[in-house]
Amino acid sequence: MRKEITRFSWLLWWSLLALLAVCWGRVLYGEVAKMEMGWGEAGLLLVLSALLFFCLGLVLLAMQQKSQPGGLSAGTRLALYWTPRLATLLFSGLMCMMALDVFPGQGGWWNTLVIFAFSLLPGLGLLVGCLLAWRYEWLGALIFMGWGVLYVLFVRGFGVMVYVEVAVLPFSLGILYLLNWFYRAELRPVQG
Repeated sequence: MRKEITRFSWLLWWSLLALLAVCWGRVLYGEVAKMEMGWGEAGLLLVLSALLFFCLGLVLLAMQQKSQPGGLSAGTRLALYWTPRLATLLFSGLMCMMALDVFPGQGGWWNTLVIFAFSLLPGLGLLVGCLLAWRYEWLGALIFMGWGVLYVLFVRGFGVMVYVEVAVLPFSLGILYLLNWFYRAELRPVQG
């Protein structure tokens, strides 16, 4: 049984690496080469996709180690605790940074300020979700998995890569928060 789990996990690891290479190749040689995307947006997509695949790899590693007799290693426990917290801070910061694309506005400073405030709302909402999830992991799982599902259901008109980065990444962070909640006894030892 353990050999089958190990073979399956290696297959998943290599599949994740291949998918990451395909995503990066598509961004660099497809979108940038056609000049449909600038190097700044391409760099942002590369950072988000690397973060996404790191999160998915951490989920696989935690599930693989949990199925073995020793349980989670100290490094995996540390990564499993801090990765969703730091990654949600990074992701919400990037979402707030995307609101800066309204400058310079065409309709006057007041109109630009209103548009900027509305563009800032998703990033600030994710930041509040991160602060709530810091202590209540089950709430973080609900917020970030819900963000991913709602984004796919209600936002239309973008390419596949945008959905992968803006919906799948928070969904995978929600899975990490869910694992944090399931393994909270191991990740947060009782202080006495």
